Amino acid sequence: NSFGFGGSNVHVILRPAGKATNSDVPRPLTRLLQACGRTEAAVKAVLQKGKEHATDNSFLSLLNGVSGIPATSMPYRGFTVLGSQTDTVEVQPVQAAVRPLWYICSGMGTQWAGMGRSLMQLPYFKDSILRSDAALKDTGLTVSSLLLEADDATFEDTIHAFVGLAAIQIALIDLLTELGLQPDGIIGHSVGELACGYADGSLSHAEAILAAYWRGHCIKEAKLPPGGMAAVGLTWEECKLQCPQGVVPACHNAEDSVTISGPEEAVRAFVSELKSQGVFAKAVRSAGVAFHSYYMASIAPTLLAALKKVIREPRQRSSRWVSTSIPQSEWTSPLAVCSSAEYHVNNLLSPVLFQEALSLV
Repeated sequence: NSFGFGGSNVHVILRPAGKATNSDVPRPLTRLLQACGRTEAAVKAVLQKGKEHATDNSFLSLLNGVSGIPATSMPYRGFTVLGSQTDTVEVQPVQAAVRPLWYICSGMGTQWAGMGRSLMQLPYFKDSILRSDAALKDTGLTVSSLLLEADDATFEDTIHAFVGLAAIQIALIDLLTELGLQPDGIIGHSVGELACGYADGSLSHAEAILAAYWRGHCIKEAKLPPGGMAAVGLTWEECKLQCPQGVVPACHNAEDSVTISGPEEAVRAFVSELKSQGVFAKAVRSAGVAFHSYYMASIAPTLLAALKKVIREPRQRSSRWVSTSIPQSEWTSPLAVCSSAEYHVNNLLSPVLFQEALSLV
């Protein structure tokens, strides 16, 4: 930069020494491009310039590098995704105050064939999946192959579903950690609380992935009666009143969204009944298992014994981790203190108080 006494201000941008512009090198991955500016138009102009030079890695790195200027001087923030099939551009004014970061770890029903496959191109993500492979070595399960070769039937197996979800969430947490991010709050839905334990630091990588494996294994070996789950557009109290014999409200997802659980035929009949009344009702992919219902009680002793071998020295949970398996009135109880085998068995047996936890964000 040259600032002349006469008012001539000159700026020259230099490319890193010895590096080509990479203009002819194809990029195999999509790339996030960030920008900041004093106005919305300024941010859009910078993003457009980035698109025009989408193969120039040095230039894109420069733009991303300067995008972290404090919001007090550059109140507008925006991004686009280069190389994406959709032309995504988003620009917003932001507050100077730092916003808290929350991790929400998902549970059963969010698995799908192909999940994690493209993310395996990211080195930090792939390395984490390979660490899960190493932790699972004695089980005979290779999660990297599971993710890369999955078809529509793969995640109907409870072991595959639990291990796949846990491995991906652990890898995403590792990826975010490498980016310098740490959560201020953590919430998990059902088996998602295993990923919470990892994000919280109260479960190791191996403990979290092996706990997911044994949770799936114990359920699979229990030979439970056919069970079903469904999402319904009712409040928690309405569910308690309307659920037929044997069907219970299992997950409090939102104020007017509950996952019910119980015998497969009873759940199916109740879904049909609600649909005929014009109430939203949709079956959830639960691999034929009625999670968070009274069916789970028979699994508890076996799962506890297995998890005690995995989580040998339970570590204390931090205040960042908001429990969805223990009511807030019992957060000081001995069960709530540590990420223990007992805590994670209780998670399977208890309703998921997700709405209650979200209200604290």
